[in-house]
Amino acid sequence: ADAKIESFGLDVENGKAYYTVDGYDAKNEYEVKVDAVTGDIVKDEVEAENTSNKVADVQEYMIESIDKFMDEALKDAGQGYEAGEYEVEYDNNKYVVSVEVVNGNKDITYEYDIETGKLIEKDM
Repeated sequence: ADAKIESFGLDVENGKAYYTVDGYDAKNEYEVKVDAVTGDIVKDEVEAENTSNKVADVQEYMIESIDKFMDEALKDAGQGYEAGEYEVEYDNNKYVVSVEVVNGNKDITYEYDIETGKLIEKDM
């Protein structure tokens, strides 16, 4: 309950969607995977780990920003694309949201700096 969130995302595996949460506290790292449809926990792992050098602490407003960045990516990608996977994480001393848009076999991944709102990378 007192763990800090290191990353939060939505992954799709074999046509099923899962929320993934990685976190830590002073003594352990946690990895939780939840079925996005049923809410069932499908993975709940704890590993003893020295986490004293970790500083990530994903906040609720960062997760809420995913919709805004997904909308920007969809607008940029153009007609026929739809929302795919996403993730919020602490990377290179900043919080980054990655969103993927898909159109059939094509996908584009966008990375945005959450604090500035600026596009960091577009990977086609």
